[in-house]
Amino acid sequence: MAIEKFYLTAAGETLLAKAQIGQELHFSKMQIGQGTLQDGTDITGLQKLIDPVKDISIIGMETANKTAKVKGYFSNKGISVPFYWREVGLFVDDADLGTVLYAYGYAAVSADRIPTYSVSPTEFTFIMAAVVGNAANITATIDESLIFVPASRKINGKNLASDITLTAEDLNVSQADYSHDGLVKLSNDFKLDADGALVINKSKVGGGGSTVPIEMVDNDATAAMELPIKFNEAGEVIFTDDETGTGIISLQNIGGKLEFVAQNIL
Repeated sequence: MAIEKFYLTAAGETLLAKAQIGQELHFSKMQIGQGTLQDGTDITGLQKLIDPVKDISIIGMETANKTAKVKGYFSNKGISVPFYWREVGLFVDDADLGTVLYAYGYAAVSADRIPTYSVSPTEFTFIMAAVVGNAANITATIDESLIFVPASRKINGKNLASDITLTAEDLNVSQADYSHDGLVKLSNDFKLDADGALVINKSKVGGGGSTVPIEMVDNDATAAMELPIKFNEAGEVIFTDDETGTGIISLQNIGGKLEFVAQNIL
């Protein structure tokens, strides 16, 4: 945008004076146009753009040194006829006067040509600086749907121009172990029931596939089930389909590690 200068309108001066004594100064929108100023035109007397083309959403605002820098977002989507961008206006919503043209900018010989969207999709942001004096109550209607992170910005070297997947290494989080916190991924054999309790798929430790609730006792997780089991000569647990051996397999906290422990009770 090649606007040489911004002007405070007469209506803007009225609102500025009201803002100095505490009334809210609320910027509601921006607008661009293709109008041409005639020689001798009193810019401060303008109440609207000469030939408006499109309303512009506000996406940000900063105030410093008695000036409000209002940021707008432009896209030529919906523009079917090319035009020269010569005008820009900043509007304020006032309780007494309604929507008022607060400040006006004009490009005389350096206007930018805006192509149609079908020929060349175009979008960019720009800032319009407006005098606000010592006004303390300055607000703006921000279109949050248009607030975006620049595509050039990266996270851990990954460009944000498209969706990214962050790994544990990207987040500097290691796999959990017995002495360090980290990320733990539970298999599908561990699930939450309707009441939010953690349960184990019983089929993974024997039985018919039902779930076994896990209880917390003195900050330790415990779970127990009776199953037909045997011990072989090596002392290993053998699951059986008969009732010749019965025992208990429990989930116990051993040295900070959850382990299944089998006990033959016969």
